[in-house]
Amino acid sequence: MHPFRSVWLHPKQTARFFIDQKSVLYAMVIVVLGFMASGLLGFQNTGMYPDIPYAWIVISVLIFAPILGVITYGISVGISFFIGKLLGGTGTFSDVGKGLSAGYIPFVVAGPIYLLWLVISPESFFVQEVTDVMAILGAIVSIVTSIWAVVITIGALAEAHRYSTERAFLTVIIPTILLFAALIAIIFFIIAVFTAANL
Repeated sequence: MHPFRSVWLHPKQTARFFIDQKSVLYAMVIVVLGFMASGLLGFQNTGMYPDIPYAWIVISVLIFAPILGVITYGISVGISFFIGKLLGGTGTFSDVGKGLSAGYIPFVVAGPIYLLWLVISPESFFVQEVTDVMAILGAIVSIVTSIWAVVITIGALAEAHRYSTERAFLTVIIPTILLFAALIAIIFFIIAVFTAANL
């Protein structure tokens, strides 16, 4: 099985291949490469160019994306492992980690496209108001990779925890809802503190 091809048509089988056949080191390499690509896209529409040379932005992504990627990935694996266990999952921490790494393949595939966009048309990459062929292509690639990464993640959790796709969906959505609720609570708390201070 070639995971970079199979993940688009057979996400669950690809995740199972990662769990059964690939090492944790292999999974970490995929995650780091995926975070480099998504980290590069994080600078889109920031207006930094031409004030900051895009070469510096690429270098900063190469340095900081692996660190942030590993930390974020570790947290997401921990949460997915814990929530999955609460929902009756049987996967090990290693199974969940290796399975979830398959969800980063779309970003790895999209990375060269983002880099090409950055080099060919930095104006449309950094400035939202500028639209050209690369901006349209980049937007389509971003949407497709993001949606498919979620599909792969759900399939990977179903395989890792050996339970239904519905439970895997809940494993993804429950932390998302809790995080959103926490952010809303923090925002209301900050507003309440500022309001009380101005009275």
